[in-house]
Amino acid sequence: MPSISFPLGPLWNASKYAWRSTEELLFKKIYERSHKEYMKRRELGKYWDDINEDFEISFQLENPLSSEGDDDPRSRVAIRNKTGRVVTEVNLSVTAESHFLVYQEHIVIKEMGHKIYIRTLDNIPLNDMCFDEEGNIWTSYQRFYATLHSVVVDGRSEEIGAQTARFRPSHNDILNANWVRRWDKLWNLDYTDKMKREFNGLLYYLCFGNQEMLTEDLARELWPTPECNILRAKIRKCRLLIVSPVYRLLSAPRFSNVLFWTLLSLRIMDLDKITSSKKQLSAPTRSLHPST
Repeated sequence: MPSISFPLGPLWNASKYAWRSTEELLFKKIYERSHKEYMKRRELGKYWDDINEDFEISFQLENPLSSEGDDDPRSRVAIRNKTGRVVTEVNLSVTAESHFLVYQEHIVIKEMGHKIYIRTLDNIPLNDMCFDEEGNIWTSYQRFYATLHSVVVDGRSEEIGAQTARFRPSHNDILNANWVRRWDKLWNLDYTDKMKREFNGLLYYLCFGNQEMLTEDLARELWPTPECNILRAKIRKCRLLIVSPVYRLLSAPRFSNVLFWTLLSLRIMDLDKITSSKKQLSAPTRSLHPST
């Protein structure tokens, strides 16, 4: 009797492709939303620092994680003029220093008006870090600062001296952020983690917070007598016996995580509305009977 071989290889590949497609359909928008929030938080012009009373500066320092996928990742700087007049020429430098090296970018801006001027820091490396065999941390640079050297207004150079704005490079994106690789791309899920914590608070308010306020209102308005205290005590006891075990189950880390991602993937819950829902539940409940 001839043997019949079953093509397990193609079947396995097809099942992997089907799972990947389903996973992408359910979760990719959530990943995109979280990563967008990360990029918004670190975008150029989000935070400004004074070089002096006339000029402000903002940096966007790229690192290997945030710039993955870019063909030519480079940090950028934005400068804006607060003087209310057109400045003929502004001469400044941006410097990054490590233990042994100095990287410097010279910037000259002509006819600087009231718009924001953006320059690419070609000579400044990515804000990277690594660990050696002894466990020591090495970073691309430890000091980072911008120095304003000269300002020319109406053909006359103003005496300002060397004025410097110093910055402390942060490696929080590398050390503490939640990065996940999916669909051949690196995603930052810090915003999703934040909303997951808010979701756990929402579960608490669903089980305890709003219910407690409603029972207080009912007790005060429907039974405004000394027996209210007895009624409230009985309601609290019932809540402890019934709601508390439910909350312990829902707030268990594994169950809560599955519930969180299930509600998001099925579009039952909106990632951006978790906080507002929690605030609505924690707000004082309105009176059942309008005052006259």
